[in-house]
Amino acid sequence: MADVEFVIPTNKDELLQGEPGQYSVRNVCSLPELSDKLSDCKNSISEVGTDFILDHFDSLFSVLVHFKQADLSTLSKGWNVIMKGYGVLQSSLALLLEEGDLNSELRFRTVNITKMATYILTQMMRAFEEKLTQKSSNGILIDSGKGRKKSSKKVEYEDFNWEAKSHSALVLLYHLLQLPLNKLWEPPIAEEEFINLIADCCYKVLEDPGISAVKMKYMRETIFQVLGTLIKRYNHGLSCSIKIVHLLKLYEHLVSPLAQGVVQLVQEFGCQTIVREVVREISETDSSDLMQNTSGTRAYSQFLVEVAERLPELIMPAINALTVHLEGESPVMRMCVLGIMGEIVLRMLSVENLDESSRDMRDQFLDHLEDHLHDVNAFVRVKVLQIWQRLCQEKSIPLSRQGQVLKLVVGRLHDRSCNVKKNAMHLVTAFLEGNPFAAKLSLEELQSQLEAEMKTLEKLQGENVIEMERRKRVTEHERQQAWLEHEPEVAKLIEDILQTGSTEDEPATQVLTQNSLTESLEEIRVKLGQKQYLEAYYLLRNAEKQFPGAQELRCDMNMESQVVYFLNLLHKIFVECNSSGESSLQNSQSEVGSGSASQEIGVVSQSAVDSTVESQQAVVQYLRDTVIFVELVSSALPVICQLLHSRQVTDIIEAIEFFTSAYQFGLAGAIVGIQQMLVLMWSRDQAVRDAVALSYKKLYLTTESTTPRAHAVQVVKNLSGLLKIVNVGQHAAFEELVKNWVKNGSIDKACIQVMWERFSLNIPDTSEEDSLAALILLGMVARAEVQTVSSNIPVLVSIGLGERGMRNYRLVKEACQVLLKLVVQKPPVNSPVPSLRFPKDHDIFTSIIKILKSGFWKVDENYYIPMSSEAIGVIYQLAEQPDVICQELLKDLLNQVKHGRPPEILGNNEIFDGLQGEHKDTCSEPNTHVSAECSFEVLSRFMFMIGHIALRQMLYLDVAVFCELKRRNMLREERDEALNTKSKKKKKQQSSRNNSLQNTSYVSMSASETPRSRQEPSDGDDEMGVVGAVADDQEAEYIRNICENDIVTGESLLAALSPLVVTICSNPNKYKNMKLQTAATLTLAKMMMVSSNFCENHLQLLVTVLEKATEPVTRCNLIVALGDLSYRFPNIIEPWTPHIYGRLQDSSSEVRQGTMLVLTNLIMNDMVKVKGQISEMALCIVDTEKKIADMACMFFMELSQKGNTLYNVMPDIISRLSTPDLKLEEEKFKTIMKFIMGLIQKDRQMESLVEKLCLRFRMSQSERQWSDLAFCLSLLQYSERSLRRLSENLPCYADKLHSPKVYETFCSILAGISKTTKPELKAAVDELEAKIKECSNKGADDVLVSQKATAAAGRRRTTANTPAGNRIGSTTHRQVSRSTVRRDRRRHLSSDSEDSDISDGENANKENRGSKGQSQQQIRTSSRLRSARKPVPPPHPVLDSDDSDEEIFVKPKTPIKKVTGVDHLADDAESSDEDVAENALASPDRKRICSSRDNKKISVTCTPKPRSTPRPKHTITTSASRSKTKNK
Repeated sequence: MADVEFVIPTNKDELLQGEPGQYSVRNVCSLPELSDKLSDCKNSISEVGTDFILDHFDSLFSVLVHFKQADLSTLSKGWNVIMKGYGVLQSSLALLLEEGDLNSELRFRTVNITKMATYILTQMMRAFEEKLTQKSSNGILIDSGKGRKKSSKKVEYEDFNWEAKSHSALVLLYHLLQLPLNKLWEPPIAEEEFINLIADCCYKVLEDPGISAVKMKYMRETIFQVLGTLIKRYNHGLSCSIKIVHLLKLYEHLVSPLAQGVVQLVQEFGCQTIVREVVREISETDSSDLMQNTSGTRAYSQFLVEVAERLPELIMPAINALTVHLEGESPVMRMCVLGIMGEIVLRMLSVENLDESSRDMRDQFLDHLEDHLHDVNAFVRVKVLQIWQRLCQEKSIPLSRQGQVLKLVVGRLHDRSCNVKKNAMHLVTAFLEGNPFAAKLSLEELQSQLEAEMKTLEKLQGENVIEMERRKRVTEHERQQAWLEHEPEVAKLIEDILQTGSTEDEPATQVLTQNSLTESLEEIRVKLGQKQYLEAYYLLRNAEKQFPGAQELRCDMNMESQVVYFLNLLHKIFVECNSSGESSLQNSQSEVGSGSASQEIGVVSQSAVDSTVESQQAVVQYLRDTVIFVELVSSALPVICQLLHSRQVTDIIEAIEFFTSAYQFGLAGAIVGIQQMLVLMWSRDQAVRDAVALSYKKLYLTTESTTPRAHAVQVVKNLSGLLKIVNVGQHAAFEELVKNWVKNGSIDKACIQVMWERFSLNIPDTSEEDSLAALILLGMVARAEVQTVSSNIPVLVSIGLGERGMRNYRLVKEACQVLLKLVVQKPPVNSPVPSLRFPKDHDIFTSIIKILKSGFWKVDENYYIPMSSEAIGVIYQLAEQPDVICQELLKDLLNQVKHGRPPEILGNNEIFDGLQGEHKDTCSEPNTHVSAECSFEVLSRFMFMIGHIALRQMLYLDVAVFCELKRRNMLREERDEALNTKSKKKKKQQSSRNNSLQNTSYVSMSASETPRSRQEPSDGDDEMGVVGAVADDQEAEYIRNICENDIVTGESLLAALSPLVVTICSNPNKYKNMKLQTAATLTLAKMMMVSSNFCENHLQLLVTVLEKATEPVTRCNLIVALGDLSYRFPNIIEPWTPHIYGRLQDSSSEVRQGTMLVLTNLIMNDMVKVKGQISEMALCIVDTEKKIADMACMFFMELSQKGNTLYNVMPDIISRLSTPDLKLEEEKFKTIMKFIMGLIQKDRQMESLVEKLCLRFRMSQSERQWSDLAFCLSLLQYSERSLRRLSENLPCYADKLHSPKVYETFCSILAGISKTTKPELKAAVDELEAKIKECSNKGADDVLVSQKATAAAGRRRTTANTPAGNRIGSTTHRQVSRSTVRRDRRRHLSSDSEDSDISDGENANKENRGSKGQSQQQIRTSSRLRSARKPVPPPHPVLDSDDSDEEIFVKPKTPIKKVTGVDHLADDAESSDEDVAENALASPDRKRICSSRDNKKISVTCTPKPRSTPRPKHTITTSASRSKTKNK
């Protein structure tokens, strides 16, 4: 060993193949004898010390060879041996290196021993790490006790604590490295292989995933202490930086440990260059590698940002190397660089008094952050917004830049990414909450303050300018006087200098500096003031040198001219030169001695004026910045308002928090968001409702009051203020909010007491508006605690319905609404106590009747009708015998109308004459022919009373009376059941079951909802449940009979008044008052709600008024009325539904909006069948009114969630919208179909639509229809089956491919399929593309041939136009087209039957296509014959005028759709018999064949009539004519 060198191998197998002069392992021990060899090695350590390694290296090396096969005891023994030997080595080396000189032999021997021992120790550590990693992956972990999880362990590993052992080894290595090991080598530089051997061992330990645990901090610190020593003493810095980058690329868990380690290396060992080297290594990574290795790139990013957080001063010099990645492709690296910039700005560049270079760097970083707010990647934009938010929270954004950044952030609120919008809202909120301006940001107040301060500034500036001019004049005068004193001496001095001949040479004693011209002139003036004329002269000569031509010009002058020349220059400088430093001027003049006291006073006054102007300028600039800030934040309010209706819950919650902060800061526009937040109380998401409740509680229930009384008063004031700004739609949500607050105690008894006091005006300074608001709040409170109202009815009646109510009808209206809170909405059926009702002579009703009568003629009161509506509701809901009360009221009002005062506008009296014969008891006076005239306003109120009382009477019978009868039946049944307790047990149990079934399965709360009984109870049906059910049916039928025959029909008062209502509605030209017509039509609709017979008889009149009414309000009311009638009498209204759809094209946006709302409710509640008329609703998607378009979009989105409904009507929508008669713009058609087709998501539906749209090509006639169908095909997503159907149906559209638009659309379809389809379908796509191209070329040739044939036919017109030729051609075409259609229908029927989950119609076709084929063909044939001819359109409806008694009413529109060429081919699987009949109408030949059919039969077939024929005339003028009509 004396002459053999140990070379550290890169692989342990190299030691088995030794080279000459190098050590090699010659004896590898076998596994059985390894334990004995290790024992000998251990003994050798005690005997020979460090030299043991020379004799037993092979034994220790054998442990490495057999490491995987050896058991833990052998490995542990080997580890203990090497640890003991290495400890001895470390101690001996310390003593040896302290002695100093080492001979070459000893040095060589010591180096070999050190390298051999270190090699065995480090390799054994690596082997243990690999073995433990393998065991952990197999589920067998060593119980380290300090960082590794305990899992399924073997017994042999229980006592082995590897982490403690490896830490001890690292400590030994650290102590070894503290020795001057360089002395062992010559020259004194340690081998790089030796250093890498120790370093690689440390890196191997870092690869363990458990090293990132918190409890492993001591291990990480020891590792980096070793690495720090290697870097500081053994030049391992470059290798360490490369290795760190490599570890980051491979192991994501090392991000934080390596960042902490780098910080430790810098702080403890001063290794500052390592940061720069790591940054350089990362910056030199290719961008393509960064894009491919996303995990490594993410690790780089997190590492650099974490280092920047801890060592920004070291990362800042190296940031320039990373800025190249801002233009790179990797978004992760862009986020990394931007994050580093943000940390540097936050930690180093946000302090005051920055130097110019630091300020420039800060501005550069902030510019980058601004630019990347528009980054193409959404994650980068999110990261930048988060960085800005952190800078804003830490007050690190310069005030001059805040407006610019805020403007960019507001623009990000329009971003497509939800996360970007969310973080943009966060940042706007952070700007708002951390604004440096004011706690209240009212824009109007700030603008007014700014204007006032600007006027003050202008005034100060004007005064300052005047003062400056005055002082300038005074100063110049004083200087002139001083110059006159100095001029003789100065002239004599200059003359002496020029005469002595020293004009060109300056004395050596004068030291002059080359100053700027301004400074030189100022210095000359100061020297003159101090009487230092010689220095002033030489300064002037020095300043003269800055003008090259001046000296040559002076040299041509004589001496006197030169003296005058210098005197003029000095005079001008001394008198007229304005100095920037006023103090120096005053000092020079004070030394001259001319008015020093006055000069000092002037300095003080001028400085005070200047400071005032500067402070005022600062105030103006502050207000200007504040106004700009408020305007920018206010510009974000409309966008954030839209986010309140977002689909993302997080967006909604963030918007709520923003508006809460904005309202607290006093932003004027924030109240809009606060109002819209109320509607979110109906949200389905509980988190949204909780956020809304918390926001309103923070804004309106949180006060700074110190006493409970003051707190209650302030809360009521806040709620009253909110109540004044909410609209009708938000009122219900506010009521729900108040109800919840009352239940959870947020509104306590003290607040309720304050409400009563404000209502009764017991609190000083309470206005009528405040009293009204308190009353409304009490009504909201009553929803949660009804005893609040029930215990204070006398107070409510005496104030709300008393003298104040007589003067304020709105107060009466709100008081009635509060009284209605006493009504139980769903009373229990088996309650022993009847519903709360008061006697008819109660103060409530007497006060109400008095108010209704007294205010009937007060036509200026706009709240009379709303008040009377609520008052009548109170009567019917709370009074006993309400019909008697209202009948007396109606009689009295009728008498007032007949015998009242003369009207202001010419009224009419003949309409009352016909009432005498039919209802003689309506008038109290015997003379019934007294003429009476009244204003249209009074008559319209009377109309309202008639209609509302009729409707309330029906609801009273249908709900209240029915529930009371039902309750009495239940009590009777329970009493009878108690009496029959001794009956048979079996019957009793059966009766209980029937009774419980009746109570739980279906409990109807009205007679109209109770199903009609189809059988009478038999004699054996003595069970209580059956008897109760039959009794309910009988009572419901009884109430129905009353509603049908005894309210608006028969001999009742309302029936007698109905002709009056009909007369006014039938004669709009005679009764032209808009209010009267509106009231009469509403009354007619309400009376139609009562009786089906009355509805059927007057429905035609109602629809006629709808079609011909000129006022949008009337049409809106009638659309809503028809919607209500559709719920009550759906079968009667069904033939008239086309008129409802027709209002979607109304000229008024209000009518269209109301119609859309009504149809949406009817369709979504299955009250109207979804047919082809839904295309009218599709047109609303492109309506000019955005609100209507949004409603249409929402409707179709909801419809798409309703099974296959939207899919079933999709072909009809396409065919109707592509009809040439509709003349729909192509762009609008694309917009509609792009939205609707996007709602089809099922693959089966898309496959079926592909085939259906292809089949519709056959009968399409115009190129526009071909283009529309092709566009619809391009909107579908194609699967393998869809592509196959598109290919199979190529003959359907092959002859249309000659059109450029159609061909381009199909090419785009195939291009899209080829991008997304599987590789195996590429051949099918290419084949179809080739066929389409071939058909396109062939079609173009056919078009050319057709054009030539047409030209030739024109030349032979006499032959081609013979009747025989026409008949032959048409017959042939008809035969071919019929056979083609039948074949396609059979094929389509069979293909549709495969899609079992598409629709019920398709399932039926699949099950019965064999048996129904013949019958369906017969139905088609008969339907075609029946509906071959179009019915003659009805004449234009005209209402009666004053000159004609005849009326022509609107007929129910034919539900048969208008057929075009696109509609010719119908889908049998989803079409009814009527649809088949419609398809038959498409053939012109069929029309011609059937033209000889009887017109009457065709009319009956094509035009379905209503349930009963409408009355032909509704004009009633006299009792005789009415009797004649009645007899008919």
